[in-house]
Amino acid sequence: MIISCYFYALGATPILLGLAFNLSGKLCGTLDRNESAQYLSISTRKLDDLLSSGELKKLKIGRKTLIRLTDLDEFLAKLSGEESK
Repeated sequence: MIISCYFYALGATPILLGLAFNLSGKLCGTLDRNESAQYLSISTRKLDDLLSSGELKKLKIGRKTLIRLTDLDEFLAKLSGEESK
């Protein structure tokens, strides 16, 4: 699922490898580590554990780690499914 965002700089919409960026220059539909931890109501340390174990997928762009909102929502749905068993 692609979330549409627009970033206009000097009258152009920069698209890098087909990826859309928002006004802050961040990839649309993603959160950074701090935002993702807040979204899940966990610490950044716990988030790092989930990322390193592969339970959550991450995007690395240079030194920046981003997590897709869809991946966060899928993770939460998976947890909800496990808790209802």
